[in-house]
Amino acid sequence: MLADLVVQPTPIYVGHLGRGAVVRREIAIASGRPGGTASVVGVEASSPRIRAWIAAGEGGVQRVVVEVAAADSPGRFSDEILLRTTSASQPTLTVKVLGTIDGDAASGGRG
Repeated sequence: MLADLVVQPTPIYVGHLGRGAVVRREIAIASGRPGGTASVVGVEASSPRIRAWIAAGEGGVQRVVVEVAAADSPGRFSDEILLRTTSASQPTLTVKVLGTIDGDAASGGRG
């Protein structure tokens, strides 16, 4: 069975971030069916550390930009981005955002 929309990459792993760092990643969303017309129309983040928005794409591929700000206390995090779509069978898609916040950015991630 083909999906209306295919999201890559999933999950998003941002790795180790020094506290205070900001990292940006992109998600590509494409139709999973020949001639498919479903698209992403909204983006919501589960955490205030994440900002995400729909950006211009090309060749029938949509882009969602994800920005993670490592402003919290050190430690691992697991957040989610909810993509709202025009698909009846996939009205929402969830993408996990995973990483680890290390010490201060000025300390090179140690501390």
